[in-house]
Amino acid sequence: PHLSVGCILIATENLFDARPFDGAKILIVRADESTGVQGLIINKPMSWDSLHKHEQYFELLKEAPLQFGGPVVIRGLPLVALTRIPIEGKSSEVMKNVHFIDPVGALSLVGEIRAGNNSVHDFRFFLGYCGWGWEQLFGEIHRGDWNVTEGSFEWA
Repeated sequence: PHLSVGCILIATENLFDARPFDGAKILIVRADESTGVQGLIINKPMSWDSLHKHEQYFELLKEAPLQFGGPVVIRGLPLVALTRIPIEGKSSEVMKNVHFIDPVGALSLVGEIRAGNNSVHDFRFFLGYCGWGWEQLFGEIHRGDWNVTEGSFEWA
């Protein structure tokens, strides 16, 4: 199958017992044969209240949607984000009107929001992300764990 940024992986019944991938829809945000594939689970919302450890850090973000993005969490940089507006030097286009912000960019984005330079309402935050080696993901697709479809993303 053709796999590129903006595609969606849909978990098959093969992953029924494989948490957190059971029932997952994953938006591919990076895809490169040499560095691998990164994606965000886009159908598993969560509450900001479940993140007690960083409560003060997250307080100003609580008006934005939060979703479980995947099991890969970088220590000290737990969030990534999607935005409708491109942010020069911090975001990469995934599809029309959808831009990805990596963990380092998301950390600086929190500072921008705190300073009043960006509105929290322009973003959707994700705790963690998914990651695969190129061959690893294609092996899972060929095994029947994932269906690959054209991407679409709803902000509502």
